[in-house]
Amino acid sequence: FREIAEQNYPYFRGNSALNVLSLAMRKDVRTRALYICVVVGVILNGINQGHALLAGQAPDLIRMVLTFMVPYCVSTYSSVTTILKYESG
Repeated sequence: FREIAEQNYPYFRGNSALNVLSLAMRKDVRTRALYICVVVGVILNGINQGHALLAGQAPDLIRMVLTFMVPYCVSTYSSVTTILKYESG
């Protein structure tokens, strides 16, 4: 799996999990991911659970949390891969 990943994403080569995690924890990466999480999460929750909210029903909290987590993770992954790509030259 690692060989396939390094062939498709050569900028991951030589980067430890700790380095990748430290990039994901940078303030600018977290701030951008949080902003994307809120904007996209609200839109997706409105689409996915709007009918329940409008009908006065309780929303599915697990799905609601996951709907916010997905854009956060995607934004963080995108930011980290971009940083690694530009740092590798």
